[in-house]
Amino acid sequence: MLADLTINFSKPSRTVEIQQVIQAKLMHFDLPTHLRETGTRIALIQDRDKPFLAQPIIYTFFGDHGIAESGLCKRSNTASIDVVRQYISGNSALNIFSRQNRIELRLVDCGLSDELKDPKIIQRKIGKGTRNFAQDQAMSSLQLERCLKNGRELIRTRRNQASNTVGIGIQSVGSELACIMLLARLRSLPLETLLQNHPAFSQTDLIWILKKLRSILNSSGPVKGPLEEMQNFAGFEMATALGAILQACHQRCIVMVDGLVGSCLAWLASLLFPECASHMIIAQNTQGFADTWLAKELGIEPLTRFDTLICDGSGIALNFPMVQAACSFLNESTAHRLQSGA
Repeated sequence: MLADLTINFSKPSRTVEIQQVIQAKLMHFDLPTHLRETGTRIALIQDRDKPFLAQPIIYTFFGDHGIAESGLCKRSNTASIDVVRQYISGNSALNIFSRQNRIELRLVDCGLSDELKDPKIIQRKIGKGTRNFAQDQAMSSLQLERCLKNGRELIRTRRNQASNTVGIGIQSVGSELACIMLLARLRSLPLETLLQNHPAFSQTDLIWILKKLRSILNSSGPVKGPLEEMQNFAGFEMATALGAILQACHQRCIVMVDGLVGSCLAWLASLLFPECASHMIIAQNTQGFADTWLAKELGIEPLTRFDTLICDGSGIALNFPMVQAACSFLNESTAHRLQSGA
């Protein structure tokens, strides 16, 4: 599936020099950890001690999951189309925060159950929702391959090639559950811990949900690789977003992800190509176990932590000024340091 994808991670030539310069800048300033790490991460991606952000863009991927009709999710797929209409109207938090911070927003239909024809929607539909993974694989290997190709092509042929900052948002019913299953399968993390007190899942129905998910895990056969497990559980929008992440890393972009689903996709990308982790910024996640575990596994301190579930890119748009602040500090503190030493 990845045979036609080549990712060249050329090692930064000035890593030691950049780290020394940044350390000197921070010597007299007690910046928050996430700002220090974010500025350093961007400087190393760009191999320069004066990093910059160019024409940021957020892609928000939509799709429906067959598992959403099983009663295991808080909502059903019927809610998806109403949510998407909010984005099209420009009235969602994602729209508002993106406009405020001058971020281009692109909406991508990868697998909504309903047909939604609108010029604001990029059509990359693979099917009308995935299959119910309680009964069958969520998608075929051919569908997964098409998703990955579509995601790579979106980044490769994007309108604004000058952009060096790509945000990845996911809006779907069932994607959080798919992430939980991927974590349980690929790392044998206990379902009870993954689900406990997580805002994506109804705690009143937790015993019933656990029983159903254990049954699905027990019938899933031997654990395979990340892509095979995505084929078992993921949504079309998740697989397309993964392709976009891989291509953005290949083009040495800064990749910002949002919430549990974005963090999970960043982690999956790092399993396929470990160097991808160094390109990621987690805009926000919750205090839930799964979110915290993923951030720790990636070695990334999230910019913020929310007490509600957001994965659509709103966290990226809202927290983008912090990324700008990290870059501005590294740029302007250098000038101040040179002046004071003159």
